[in-house]
Amino acid sequence: MIGSSRLEGADTIVAIATPPGQGALGTVRISGPSARRLALELFRPWRKDPDFPPERVAVSGTALAPALSGDPPPATAKGTSSAGRMEALDHGVLVFFPAAGSPTGEDLVEITLHGSPVVLALFTAGAQARGARQARPGEFSYRAFLNGRLDAVQAEAIDDLVRARTAYQARVAHGQQTGALARAVEPARTALVDWLARLEGSIEFGATDDEDFLQSKDLVSGLAALAASLDGLLAQAGRGLLLNRGVRVVLAGEVNAGKSSLFNAWLERDRAIVSESPGTTRDILEAEVAWEGLPVMLVDTAGERTGASPAAGRDPVEQEGQRRGAAARIEADLVIWLLDGTVSPVVQPPPRVEGEAERLLVMSKADLVVPREATVVAGQDPAVPRAVSARTGDGLDDLKRAALALLAPGWDRRERPLVTRLRQQGCLQRAVTALSEARELAATGAGEELVVVPLGDVLTALADLTGRGNLEEVYDRIFSSFCIGK
Repeated sequence: MIGSSRLEGADTIVAIATPPGQGALGTVRISGPSARRLALELFRPWRKDPDFPPERVAVSGTALAPALSGDPPPATAKGTSSAGRMEALDHGVLVFFPAAGSPTGEDLVEITLHGSPVVLALFTAGAQARGARQARPGEFSYRAFLNGRLDAVQAEAIDDLVRARTAYQARVAHGQQTGALARAVEPARTALVDWLARLEGSIEFGATDDEDFLQSKDLVSGLAALAASLDGLLAQAGRGLLLNRGVRVVLAGEVNAGKSSLFNAWLERDRAIVSESPGTTRDILEAEVAWEGLPVMLVDTAGERTGASPAAGRDPVEQEGQRRGAAARIEADLVIWLLDGTVSPVVQPPPRVEGEAERLLVMSKADLVVPREATVVAGQDPAVPRAVSARTGDGLDDLKRAALALLAPGWDRRERPLVTRLRQQGCLQRAVTALSEARELAATGAGEELVVVPLGDVLTALADLTGRGNLEEVYDRIFSSFCIGK
């Protein structure tokens, strides 16, 4: 947690901003009042410039780092101590952003070097040796928030964009990053402030024919319009939360029912071993795909032996795999249970256990069953909606659509949900609940001094939505989950 003494950003922070590991390039960020001084001490431009570092101009040069204690000093510094001495570390590019226009609202320096973890760590250590502090998770974005560069929803959107696993997630996060939710809420907030001002004025001075205080009927109708606006935003929360979280779909069924083949077909690669020998899959296999922009974690599980003799399937490894499969079905959002269409009669699945996710029954291996038999087999149970073939791809798109209809009814990736976090949903729910109380009071003719109390709670909830409430709580709930250099 960031201490209160640091909420004002009085010190200078440094962190590696690119992912861990080797790469072509890596970036170090320095933000705070000493950022410009550190640029002068840690970087030597190849082209001399008395105004270095220039504002918002990429400058090529040599990055410096503390000399290793065992290295002899250069000839020009014979007899000097190595304490505090700097030496060339790497070639790189530096950009300086003054506070007035920087992403953090403070002087900010970004240095791009070659992506060696050692090089980046040495450069960061050099900045720390000269007074910078290692940044905490999300502290760069937190300072941007404190300095009015973004609100809490925009900060969450940055985190969502960094973590996006599908193009649809990225587009929704970008919309939030540009302030889409704040813009949607602002008309309601502005109207609410106006009504509160009029009500407070009426309480303070009393209403007269010449004063522009809201009449009771106007207040009731106005609050109804406000409630419709906030209810509309809250109704999006379910879809937005689902997009942010993603779903788990477990493939289950008897041994050799084609689960791994379907798993590979949806991944469009051979991730699971496929064999005609029953019981090939022994453990849980997971891989993520995108269905209409929704992140879906596919889970391949060990096959069951529901219709086998008691002597079958006594292999303890296989039994452990089946136990894990049963646990996966409880953790899932949907279970697709495959019925082997080549087996007659079709082995029906065991009863669902308590807590197990909803099942979607599907007949597999449709390419190995003649059309008449496929129709008969699929018709044995009205819960079997269709037959699929992992080998030919027949029926896979229909199965995906059927699964989406159960997981996310009405899913349409052309829409852009504005509420994607539980925190946002909670703030809007508080606002809607308080507004309902205010509407009830206004409708029953309660005094203005009573109506303003829940309306004030609505305003507080909307302020909390954008993060202008408790700053310590904002950091704990949002920024502490960010990566270090963000």
